[in-house]
Amino acid sequence: MALFTIEGLDSRVAVEKGDSMRRWAGLNLKIKMYEALASEQAFQIFLSHSYSDASHIELLYEQFQDLGYSVYVDWKTDLELDRANVTNKTAETIRARMSKCSALIYVYTDGSRESVWMPWELGYFDGLNGKVAILPIVPQSKVATYVGQEYLGVYPYVDQEEERRGNGPFFWVNWPGREAMRLSEWLKASTAAHHSS
Repeated sequence: MALFTIEGLDSRVAVEKGDSMRRWAGLNLKIKMYEALASEQAFQIFLSHSYSDASHIELLYEQFQDLGYSVYVDWKTDLELDRANVTNKTAETIRARMSKCSALIYVYTDGSRESVWMPWELGYFDGLNGKVAILPIVPQSKVATYVGQEYLGVYPYVDQEEERRGNGPFFWVNWPGREAMRLSEWLKASTAAHHSS
């Protein structure tokens, strides 16, 4: 298993940019689908992130989706939200979305340290549901076992196992001193049974 790296995601961003026309072709259809389902749609994962990491988040979002997970990313689902004009309605929308998600994955990067929203999302979701994990993205030079800093260290973290026989990568949820669990199993497990120890 391995942590996500900035370099690894950056190399995939370069490849994906060449494929962007395919994505734009389906955008209008996605917008219509989201408008119809938006208010009632439930998601398995709320992806808490810094918008400064948008290109990496796009890749993670697609990877989760390709593996069959339903994922909430505000700028992909709620297109009417305006990051330049945050209002009470913005917070209401985010809270409503969190209430319909099974888990929150907090994407930890250098950019996340500057985010005002991410700690708010983490605290709100932890109080609401408790099923939270950290997904660190680190420079290749710092790839090692993740040790969360301060309050992030109380949550398990997500890493990946590379593709095997065309099955795609597997995501794992890890706790210090405990056996890792596949993300799919963690999402199904009760919060009490698999919260950090």
